[in-house]
Amino acid sequence: MEPTPATAARTAAARHNRAAEPAPVNHGDRLTTDPADRRKRANAALLELVVTRATRER
Repeated sequence: MEPTPATAARTAAARHNRAAEPAPVNHGDRLTTDPADRRKRANAALLELVVTRATRER
């Protein structure tokens, strides 16, 4: 199914006007490719999040 000229113009305009959102960046992933190290950092970040939320609730 071919797009009609009106549809093609709308999609082109939408693509042009859409703000480019940068991809989320995890700076820690650049440090290593070792899965065990990434897992340790992820667990540490989750623990920090849990502790932060627990202190807010009290």
